[in-house]
Amino acid sequence: PTVRAVCRAVLRDPNDADDAAQATFLVLVRRAGAVRDRAALGAWVARVAWRAANRIRTHNARLAGRAAPIDPDQTPTRPTPEPT
Repeated sequence: PTVRAVCRAVLRDPNDADDAAQATFLVLVRRAGAVRDRAALGAWVARVAWRAANRIRTHNARLAGRAAPIDPDQTPTRPTPEPT
C-alpha cells in the first residue's frame, strides 16, 4: 500500500499511479541487490516510487503541451478564392 500511496500522492490519475507502482516493482526486481541495508528497503522503494511517479507526471505534462486539443469552432478556415 505504501508504494501505491506514494504514486497516488504524485499522480491524479489512478491508472498512471498503477503504472508507476508497477514500474517501481520492476525496478525492485532488477535492482534488489543494490540495497545494502535491508532496514532501508522501505525507504528505497518509496523513493523509487516517487521518482517513477514524477517521471510519468513529467511525461504527461510534455505530451499535454505538445498535443493541445483543437477546438473546431476556433480552427481557421481556408479563405475561398474570389472570383475574377
